[in-house]
Amino acid sequence: MDTGHGYLILENEEAFVGGWIEVGQNIIRSIEKDMRIPVPEGKYDVTISYRGYMDTRSVEIERNQDTYMDVSDLEETIIR
Repeated sequence: MDTGHGYLILENEEAFVGGWIEVGQNIIRSIEKDMRIPVPEGKYDVTISYRGYMDTRSVEIERNQDTYMDVSDLEETIIR
């Protein structure tokens, strides 16, 4: 079976720049402004961590598509 990839794009991530994003178990990156992460298609748990706090949510990446994940609601949970 042929699989492709799509992209995960964080929205409203400014408060988390310098923190970490983990997509599944194989993609771990430092959060940067306006980042676009190539991810193989499929369903993933995405963990955002910042200063010792973290939150996880699920996302589905589709082939050749951009998937947007708004993290503005995490600012209250993680930063405050």
